[in-house]
Parts: sequence; structure tokens; C-alpha cells
Amino acid sequence: MTPRVADYVALLKRFDDAIAASDNVLGLLWGKIGYAGLLIATSLTNDTMADVLGDRRWQPLLGRIGAEIMRAARADAVTPIGVDGFDAEGFGRADNTKIAASCDAMADHYRHSAKTRSGIWRDLAVRKRKTEVPALLGPVIEAGRRRGVATPTVARLSQMITEMEGGRRGFSQENLAELSRA
Repeated sequence: MTPRVADYVALLKRFDDAIAASDNVLGLLWGKIGYAGLLIATSLTNDTMADVLGDRRWQPLLGRIGAEIMRAARADAVTPIGVDGFDAEGFGRADNTKIAASCDAMADHYRHSAKTRSGIWRDLAVRKRKTEVPALLGPVIEAGRRRGVATPTVARLSQMITEMEGGRRGFSQENLAELSRA
């Protein structure tokens, strides 16, 4: 943390009081990847992000996705930081109470947002193009592989999105059910 960073934070706080600086940039990035993992899972259906995140049926699955990502981060010597309602510690510890609270908070946020579906969903459903999922989840899977941390749910999620990109899988809640069984 330098005086220059403090000056920038002070300037940006004029526009958004939530602005903060961190000396754990990798932790923030891993936290954002954890959050993104949940939003990627919502892209398997035509349901809104709020509907999937807030649905108790899917929260154990979302918990597994977040937990795998947080364990891969820790194994890669990174302390993940929660972002935008994503409780990195709760997911990392597989604390079902904290996971449910985190999912509910994110669902509530999206219930009041103009953005009802993820960018991944828009890439698949509207733009009909490949997504950035391999670039987001590939490093998680690789970090897990390198460090001996299993990421089967994240790997299957990435594969399912690839199948959707290729037109071999449609949008359905059954995708979430299948991923839950994986």
C-alpha cells in the first residue's frame, strides 16, 4: 500500500464509498472467480440468476462449486477474499449456513438489478458465441490438478458450458440436477 494508492482510493471514494484498496490482489481475483463460478452455473438454465441463487435445491450445488474454487485458491497459496456478497470463507469451509446466506444475499441483489442473467447466459442465448468459461475455470482446474485438489464439479460445469456452446446441450434445470449428481 503506497501513498499513491491511498490517493486513488480517496478520489474514487467520492463516487463510491465502498471502494477499498487491498494488498491481496490475487485473493480478490480468486474471490471474483468463485463468484463467477456460481453465475456460470446459473447459465445452465433460462431461469434468472436470482431464481437459481435463491433456490434451496441448488444451493448445495453452488456450495460445492464455490468450495472447489476456494480450496484450489488456498492450495495455490492464495487467501481468497469475498466480493459482492460472495463469502469466500464460508464457501471455503463448506459452511452450509454461510453458503445459504451468501447465495440469498446475491439473489436479493439480482432481484433488484436490471441485470437478471449472466454475461455467460447472454453469450450462449443471445449472441450465440463461445464464452470465457474456459479462461475463467481452466486455471482453477489446473491449480487443483497441480496441487492435488479435486475440482470435479467445476470441471463438469466447464464441460457442460462447452457442450452448450457447440449446440449439444440446451438450457434446462435438468442441467443443474445433472451437475448436482456429478
